[in-house]
Amino acid sequence: MSDDPSKLVVKTDTKVFISYAREDVKFARKLYHDLKGAGAAPWLDQECLLPGQNWKIMIRKAIEESRFFLALLSSGALSKKGYALKELRMALDMLDEIPDEDVFIIPVRLNECWPADERLKDIHWADIFLSYEAGLEKILLALGAEMRESGEAKAKAEEQKPGGEVVKVSNHQIITNTLGMRFVYIPAGTFMMGSPEDEAGRYNNEVLHQVTLTKTFLMQTTPVTQWQWKAVMGKNPSHFKDGGNDCPVENVLWEDAQQFIKKLNEHEGKTLYRLPTEAEWEYACRAGSSTRFCFGDDENRLSEYAWYDGNSGGKTHPVGQKKPNAWGLYDMHGNVWEWCQDWFGDYPSGDITDPAGPLKPGSARVDRGGGCFFSARICRSACRVRDLPGGRYHFLGFRLLRLAP
Repeated sequence: MSDDPSKLVVKTDTKVFISYAREDVKFARKLYHDLKGAGAAPWLDQECLLPGQNWKIMIRKAIEESRFFLALLSSGALSKKGYALKELRMALDMLDEIPDEDVFIIPVRLNECWPADERLKDIHWADIFLSYEAGLEKILLALGAEMRESGEAKAKAEEQKPGGEVVKVSNHQIITNTLGMRFVYIPAGTFMMGSPEDEAGRYNNEVLHQVTLTKTFLMQTTPVTQWQWKAVMGKNPSHFKDGGNDCPVENVLWEDAQQFIKKLNEHEGKTLYRLPTEAEWEYACRAGSSTRFCFGDDENRLSEYAWYDGNSGGKTHPVGQKKPNAWGLYDMHGNVWEWCQDWFGDYPSGDITDPAGPLKPGSARVDRGGGCFFSARICRSACRVRDLPGGRYHFLGFRLLRLAP
């Protein structure tokens, strides 16, 4: 085994029901966020039930629709007649309809205990109390996880050269915060910001110039989701809610994003988060490339990486479903535009270090990335637009930058 569960990734459509006793809720939440971080689609009542829903009906529905059932077992939980035991019986009753060789129920022991139901005696469990990392790895492997590319890793770190040649540079280093938001390290470096004059579809405001970023930072691997927004702010302002809580939050003012950041910093107890500058955003998007898109110049490949007007159906989609760029960032092209920290202004004509946009306040803020309503041309790495910070748009969201330790 790898001894590093962060290298394992589960198919994004893998539905996993997490059954637990109330006394084990903290552990259930941690496991929920780790499974989400590995790419699975876990279901936990405290995370997924919505106000007004009949919880008994929704729990049964979630169990029936799940590919796997994780039964979190502890001596305290097994000594009580709580609803978790009813959930377990529901899952056991479904076993008769599942081929013997298929994994469905995965007992997870949180301490030394013995499952009471006789039907569990032939099902091997994961002892997660001895070593959380080793137990989590076993669970992920049972869910069908595969190693991330690099021969093993799904999100390999690589560099895109101007001609489209890809070469590996390093493995990702990822931090997950208390809300399950994932951030990847972005190394300091120098790049050409903007687009060359012969780039197909370029705009005149994309003047090519050299930018040096002297500080390493971390970039959120996806745009902020509706679930993450609700966890911090409460009410969901998004226009597109039918796609689920993993769709990007949108319809937020620039100042709304600042309030989200303020509350998240307070929650974490440190000033860690802000919006990326326009330069930081493009540098992270390019991930070492100098082509129209992070993967090269061929817009026919854009549907592999982005939701845009050619494949989105005119709506946003859950984040992280498309391919990441070479630095492990998802949805940098398409899905929603993303607010940046800067005021919008003309680029400098010469080289610049750590730019933060115009020194004088303007009337509009920068947004980047394109969106689900927009063409391939608009989703290019260099494309930049402006929007009024007091405007709400159902194509505009944001992702966070986290300061490096």
